[in-house]
Amino acid sequence: MLKPKFVRPFLIISVIFIFLFWINKYFSEKCNEGKEFTVFPDEIKGLHGETKIGNTGLAFDSKKKLLVHARYNYTHSDVLYYSDYDGNFVGQLDVTNLIDHIQGLTYDWDSDTFWIWGTTHGIEHKPWTDGISLIQVTRKGVKLSEHIFANELNYPGMLSYAGDHKLWLKPNTKTTAYLYDLKDYKLLRVLDTKIGGEGIAFDKVTGNIWVHDGRNIVEIDVSTSNHLRSFPSPVKLGESEDVVIDEYGRVWISSDEGLKGIANGNKVWATNCSVNDSIYNFSMFFSWFKRWLSTSLSFI
Repeated sequence: MLKPKFVRPFLIISVIFIFLFWINKYFSEKCNEGKEFTVFPDEIKGLHGETKIGNTGLAFDSKKKLLVHARYNYTHSDVLYYSDYDGNFVGQLDVTNLIDHIQGLTYDWDSDTFWIWGTTHGIEHKPWTDGISLIQVTRKGVKLSEHIFANELNYPGMLSYAGDHKLWLKPNTKTTAYLYDLKDYKLLRVLDTKIGGEGIAFDKVTGNIWVHDGRNIVEIDVSTSNHLRSFPSPVKLGESEDVVIDEYGRVWISSDEGLKGIANGNKVWATNCSVNDSIYNFSMFFSWFKRWLSTSLSFI
């Protein structure tokens, strides 16, 4: 039987343990919760009346807790669509007059803006050639900056913001990923992923990246280039577009199947959990709490 002086510490430790166990269970269940939906069926038309819209880049808006889908029609429009985790339409941002043929899209949580990679506005669309721009856009659709990379990066591809004004870029079908400093566009890292598929996602918790090889979603250690884990993907070879990780650690994949004429197309899936140890669940919780606290204090 515990002595009286030990009862209170024991109860406090027990409550803390139960709380952490519950948090771990909650985040584990959320992280492993599979999701699947079509990104706005044909009955939801584009801004100019078109329905044949291709699904390309995918981002997670960590401030609004929404998925952001980059979609374009070859001749009419370039639009960012917002949805919740179940695919419910929330809003849209027209960037037709800023860039053509959107490919990469990512959310910059340091500046609350979006980075978009696509064909330079007003330039004739020539796939796999020059005329590719990276632009920074506000939530209201104001273009803050534009940069055209030289050589191998003047090529359509996907993006993932890595924090502290750094950005991962991966040209489509190529195996190399590049880490850039957005303050001066200085090249910081060149990483051979050994995977030529489309899509790249930065993991805030581990610092690793996730890429898609057309059949599997693969986690890569950025310090060694080693492939750490691989999960089967529902996306067929050549139809994958982008990869992103949400607040719970779920890895999402987008597909442009609709653009390729496949009936069950333009879909998004939460395929697997990025967390591989319960400790990471606690890390994710504290990261989430810190973001929540900073957001709350900003309104006081």
